[in-house]
Amino acid sequence: MGVFAYTAKTADGKKVESVIRASNKGAAQAELKKKNLTVATLTEQKVTKLIHLIEELRADLPGVRMRHDPHVSQLKKPTDPAQVASALKEHGPSSDAAEPNPHPE
Repeated sequence: MGVFAYTAKTADGKKVESVIRASNKGAAQAELKKKNLTVATLTEQKVTKLIHLIEELRADLPGVRMRHDPHVSQLKKPTDPAQVASALKEHGPSSDAAEPNPHPE
């Protein structure tokens, strides 16, 4: 039975550790990819919320001039997890996907 350890940090800096036990490496890697997608989705949601809060703060501060930034406008749109999952199924994961960490901290 293979054992794979995975360590990640949440947006607030907390460490999340996960150990995946599987009878084969493929099953462990599939489980790890699901966990990576979950962590990435949660991180994206938190970052989007922070962008909204910063934009509201900028609007509320009288000394800060308003400006239109098309990049920020795009980042404020929430990502649809179903669309991301569909794209991953269609195109497969990229080559820069995280690999299991065999030596967690």
